[in-house]
Amino acid sequence: MKNPHSHPWDLPLDRWRSILPTVLFICLVTVSAAAETGAALSPGDLGGHIRLRGVLSHPAAESPQKNDDETLLDGSAELRVKYEAALPGNMTVTIHYENMLTGGDSRRQQLKLLDRIPALEDSALFTGTTPEDDRRLFDLTTRLEEDDDCIWYHRLDRLYLSWNPGPVDIRVGRQAVTWGNGMIFNPMDLFNPFAPTDVERDYKIGDDMFSIETTGPFGHLHLLVVPRRDPADHHVSRDFSSVAVKYHAATGALEWDAMVGLHCRDFVAGAGVVGYLGGAAWRLDTVLTVPDDDDALWTDRKEHSIYVSIVANIDLSWVWSDRNWYGLLECYYNGLMSDDYARNTTVPYIIERLDRGDLTALGRLYAAGTLQWEIHPLVNIFLTTIVNLEDPSGVILPRVTYDITEDIRITLGGTLNRGGDGTEYGGWAFPFPVPAAPGTSLSIAPADTAYTWLTWYF
Repeated sequence: MKNPHSHPWDLPLDRWRSILPTVLFICLVTVSAAAETGAALSPGDLGGHIRLRGVLSHPAAESPQKNDDETLLDGSAELRVKYEAALPGNMTVTIHYENMLTGGDSRRQQLKLLDRIPALEDSALFTGTTPEDDRRLFDLTTRLEEDDDCIWYHRLDRLYLSWNPGPVDIRVGRQAVTWGNGMIFNPMDLFNPFAPTDVERDYKIGDDMFSIETTGPFGHLHLLVVPRRDPADHHVSRDFSSVAVKYHAATGALEWDAMVGLHCRDFVAGAGVVGYLGGAAWRLDTVLTVPDDDDALWTDRKEHSIYVSIVANIDLSWVWSDRNWYGLLECYYNGLMSDDYARNTTVPYIIERLDRGDLTALGRLYAAGTLQWEIHPLVNIFLTTIVNLEDPSGVILPRVTYDITEDIRITLGGTLNRGGDGTEYGGWAFPFPVPAAPGTSLSIAPADTAYTWLTWYF
């Protein structure tokens, strides 16, 4: 029964988290429309894309997602609308809206697995692909429909105000920032980095943050403050938030970066350099992390009080046989990890980093490369290879893009995993007992896939 004395403002915190962004969105659109003084939007103000995806995947024989049909069919439809408008006083508003419908056999197989082992729902290795805002300051994601076959959700992936008083750029709201010089692996990118196997890198997932940048004779300075919530109680917590500053300067033919910050209880410091060798560009980033000393996060796994991550790469563009080519070679080292994946994934500190998305690989030492061949101005072939040097195992990521028209692109590609038992890309035993067979383990074995995307840009 409704309380007759309740006030309409007496809403729980979680409800306010959902309502406030909607109110803010309406206010920004209203103010933007007023700033336009009734004029029609120019083509540059409104844009976006519609993308249809289809994926065929072939799980390994030992994978828990293996089914009788041997091939899983999945699909998705995505709408992304981008709007940007200038406001009085050197201000700009930016809004990106997403609407996504996704589902198929992989979702059904995963739900069956979770029915057998409900505890896997909290495992970072078995999370879904839909974005969640349980750690972010505002809840800008809403699931409109969800069943055993599909999920339909919409969200605001960008919602921020920019203010440019002279040489200073201040941004407040949901936005995306990328730090570091890694091309496939990027340890200096603390905020929602792409996984090395991600070939769709149009947009990073945004975070609610405060950003201030300034440029002068001294160089470029960038400060970030990222408040986040404890996903357990939804309270803003210093233990889950980040504050960091990065300095960039150029001296002669070299460009330098220095970064320092507190990231989810960890002290992080990094340095990077970019230089040129003939027609090639080379890059080197080193990141030192001093992890939180909480014994509950480590059990008996903590072997070092600090660890170092390093990425180095070199890339080159050239013309051969009247065709444009591009090549990239990259090496990556992560001192936190080892080749014992089962042991790694029992460490709460590592599990937490996997869960929040700033740890994207299970191994310690990798080599990777990309080759691009423009066989026609409208057709490009890409081949990316990632090798875990300690297994060894690897993944091959071929794809072809064809610009059918100025606004329509089709992409065909696949994922081919190679490796023996006990390797990262060949499959390894996850130390979680299966109730139906006590004492056994689940196998983590990435699936081979083939996919096609059709994208219309507007």
